[in-house]
Amino acid sequence: MGPTDRLDADLRNTIERMVLELPPMEGLRGVSYLPERATGKAITLWATEHDMLASEAASDPIRREFA
Repeated sequence: MGPTDRLDADLRNTIERMVLELPPMEGLRGVSYLPERATGKAITLWATEHDMLASEAASDPIRREFA
């Protein structure tokens, strides 16, 4: 397994853990990871801005763990 394969496997594992560990969040429509490996940024899709802002406190501990 090369460096890129390992990185892809790590990303898959991270996504799976986040999905299992995050509490259900009102309005969450999806999570997409960008292929920019240097930043590890993710895009989350929300029904409303209010739903997005309400989720921040719940997801902060997990976001810090995966950062």
